[in-house]
Amino acid sequence: MRRNHLAVSMLAVVGALTAGLIGWEIGRAGKPVVAPLDALATDTLGERLMARVGKRFVADNRQGRPVAGGSVTFYDQPRPYDESFCWTTAYTVPTAIVEDRAPAHGEPLGGNVEVVRLYGAWKAPTSPDQSDSAGQKACAAYRDFQHMFREANPDAGTRGAYLLDTMITRAKIGRLDFPGKCVEEPRDSRTHDCDMIALLTRLTFNQISYAETKASENSTNPSRYTDELTIFTGRDRGRETVTLTVVSTQFRVMPSSNDVVELLNAGIVLRKPQIVSVDAVVSALD
Repeated sequence: MRRNHLAVSMLAVVGALTAGLIGWEIGRAGKPVVAPLDALATDTLGERLMARVGKRFVADNRQGRPVAGGSVTFYDQPRPYDESFCWTTAYTVPTAIVEDRAPAHGEPLGGNVEVVRLYGAWKAPTSPDQSDSAGQKACAAYRDFQHMFREANPDAGTRGAYLLDTMITRAKIGRLDFPGKCVEEPRDSRTHDCDMIALLTRLTFNQISYAETKASENSTNPSRYTDELTIFTGRDRGRETVTLTVVSTQFRVMPSSNDVVELLNAGIVLRKPQIVSVDAVVSALD
């Protein structure tokens, strides 16, 4: 597992935004004249900010049809991260704000604009390394925003995707050479053991929705991590939830950028959808 350490500098982002907000005017001598920030009204400053941010949007989640209530999520241009991933910034905006109108009856009043960073794999994380130009080209064309994940801690999701891909690969050849346990929590709330190999073989590494590091010991090399991955299977309605807790070590090879990640053990909890009405039954069967 290679890490490029492509940390995004907030100073660089602020600098770029500031340049766009200030604007340029050409003076008589042909030199740019900078308008000071304190000379701009708040609404003018905000308008320039939003215009500059919006220029990077490449897609949204409307899927070609109007959105009734709720919100719209916009995605900016994905960029390479690590060896196998792209990252993007997602902006979720209430529909009333997008349409510049007052909230309709039943719509939430006000609503917050949410800005989050998402990650997605453009190739299998365990596949051989490719050139930096390959990652740049893949992320420039990446548009699979529905299969991107959020992470609560740095590298929780990218490390988790690598480990999940490792587990899936081993499951497909029927060899899980690590301690593990799979339990199922069906609708009757009684826990049963489940077949980890069967479950893993129907998962893919890009089904992760959220990743969080629950515990870490990183004062030594190798470091030890306990990551929890939330994975959804099936369609949006009536889908199962898989919670995968995986323990691993991560050995940092210095001064190179290559890390060696080793899977120690894993636990899976499979939760069936809660079907409580006829409508829910129909939705689950669709």
